[in-house]
Amino acid sequence: MKNLKFMFLISACVHLVIIGVFLFGVSFRKRHTPASVHRVRIVEVKKKTGAVSRPVEAATVKTEKPVKEDSRRLEEFLKKRKKLDELRRKREEELKREREKKEEELRKLERWSEELGGRKTLEELSVDSPAVFPAWFIDEVHNRIFSVWEVPPAASKARARIGFEISRSGQASGISVEKSSGNSIFDLSCQEAVKKASPFPPLPQLFKGDSVRVHVTFKEE
Repeated sequence: MKNLKFMFLISACVHLVIIGVFLFGVSFRKRHTPASVHRVRIVEVKKKTGAVSRPVEAATVKTEKPVKEDSRRLEEFLKKRKKLDELRRKREEELKREREKKEEELRKLERWSEELGGRKTLEELSVDSPAVFPAWFIDEVHNRIFSVWEVPPAASKARARIGFEISRSGQASGISVEKSSGNSIFDLSCQEAVKKASPFPPLPQLFKGDSVRVHVTFKEE
């Protein structure tokens, strides 16, 4: 009986020791587990990477702005240059057309001179004005009418005098037959020549009137 009690006490003591050791081990792990978790801070790693990325983004923005500004200025410069080239091209074309027109008038005048030979088709050109008109103005009016006058056939020895007004801007008006040739076709050709030759050069600055009366005698020998 005593042996049984002794064995029971020993067994109880052994179980108590085992339970105590188990409980001590569990409490030990509970105390040390948070320390190991505390050493790994994911939040702190994110903050560091974020802090590094911000200066990179800011630097990128600073470098892109001057590039965009230079690109915009270059585009504006190219547009202005294109516009200037177009204006220059148009001006060159206008000068070319004017030069060709003058050359054509000169060729036409030379052709008329060759066809008419030495005949004096415009016998007289006078201006009703108290002021003396410059010779270049009289010659210009004479040459323009001479270059466009188409002498009709069968107009030998015909003569007619045509009168008309030249305004300040050079436009001809009031064209009329002051002295008929007796040939209505010849008279009409003289009037048409004045119409085709208009406009004439503007009146000289020294002339103060609004218009001047011009008389032209057409003659075909």
